Amino acid sequence: SLVPGGRIVSTGVESGGGFVVLASRPNGSMVLHIETGPGGGWKSLPAPPRGTATVAVEPGGVVAALAVARTRFTDWRLDVPTGTWSMVGTITVPIQLGSSS
Repeated sequence: SLVPGGRIVSTGVESGGGFVVLASRPNGSMVLHIETGPGGGWKSLPAPPRGTATVAVEPGGVVAALAVARTRFTDWRLDVPTGTWSMVGTITVPIQLGSSS
């Protein structure tokens, strides 16, 4: 549930018609919840890696998180049975900071 002062950061749709919600708490920590299909009930998942900006549920129920740190994007996958996040890859995007063109 969303606590007072918390905010929704990202939402997504699960292949069975459910939802995934990433929310922040007032202290800056993140919480992740998933509802697997209509009437499936909400389940808390392990907190995503630091810097997570969005989450998605891929076909087969794979939970992915995209973390951002300035110009570096990191792709993470959740191993639901063990509750651990594993880094899949990173990419640095060259962005000329301070430019509006």
